[in-house]
Amino acid sequence: MVVHTVSVGRSVRGGGKDSLYSLRFNFKPSSVAWEKQGKLVERGGEVQLKMPSSEGAPDEETVFKGNLESGKSTDCVLFCDADGSWRLERLHKKVVGLKAQRCGDGRGRGGGGGGGGA
Repeated sequence: MVVHTVSVGRSVRGGGKDSLYSLRFNFKPSSVAWEKQGKLVERGGEVQLKMPSSEGAPDEETVFKGNLESGKSTDCVLFCDADGSWRLERLHKKVVGLKAQRCGDGRGRGGGGGGGGA
């Protein structure tokens, strides 16, 4: 049996100004450079996640669209920090139904409709 001591994080105690999000993808393309930094844009109840491509030109990206939901007070995540300590934090928001909208530089590469082809 393994037993870990778990501390209660600031977000559970009602403090802290950081927000934690969970992301639920319908599909995660292998052409996305998951090790690189992307951008999350919130517009009302909709979210766009822009991630760089691991293939092609450096400015190519995959855009995911999904819906933003508020987390419940019981939605939490357990972190194992770099020092080996365990910490429980509250998930503030959930991004659900993330679907890849387009790949490439905005010209619709990678699927679904759009102009002609080679």
